[in-house]
Amino acid sequence: MKIGAKLIFSAAISLIFILPAFSQDVKSEAERIKEYIKSSPEEQARTENMKEAFEKAMRDVDTQKIKEQEQLTAELKDDLKLSIEQWIHRQSQEKAHELNRFVKQDWYKLSRRLEISPVQTDYYLRDFEYIVIKGDILKTDSLSAPYKAHVSMNEILYLEKNHAASISYRENYFYTVSTPVSLILEFRNGRFEVTSLDRGMISFSKGVPLNIEAKIKKQNFN
Repeated sequence: MKIGAKLIFSAAISLIFILPAFSQDVKSEAERIKEYIKSSPEEQARTENMKEAFEKAMRDVDTQKIKEQEQLTAELKDDLKLSIEQWIHRQSQEKAHELNRFVKQDWYKLSRRLEISPVQTDYYLRDFEYIVIKGDILKTDSLSAPYKAHVSMNEILYLEKNHAASISYRENYFYTVSTPVSLILEFRNGRFEVTSLDRGMISFSKGVPLNIEAKIKKQNFN
């Protein structure tokens, strides 16, 4: 303990002696300004040129960084858009096999609307679509997945309630079921991959958009 204390004390003494000499070599800001004023016009011009060159170099660096960030952002958006399109394509292929078949449903458990009866009613799936609402890309601290995306969309099913063939107004039997879908994607190996999917509370309403209604009526179903 005594040796350690002695070493620390000696270092402190040395530092005390060094500081005055160091402080004498450091010029104050006021002194530098005075020297600049006393300098020749040539020296002042040279100093201004160096300053302008430095500031221009810094602006160029900032501009390059902004361009690189904008390019990266655009590439990530394109990658995310492609991944969403691929996911929707896969889902659409599966739904296509269910067209004009009875829909399996227990919507009364998931619907916001209490008037849906727990007694199942037969509906045919006549059409469907996926509508993307928004997608946000976030930076993460992960090296394996440096970016994460949150995507919100709606899965919309257009249905026709089972009815007698002799009815006059088919449109009275058309219904729309909308289900919120939330996707979480992580950027891995150069592309966004879906890592999580969540379905929210559905909305069940009577009727379909006019373009869907016209499309359904043009088709013949067995």
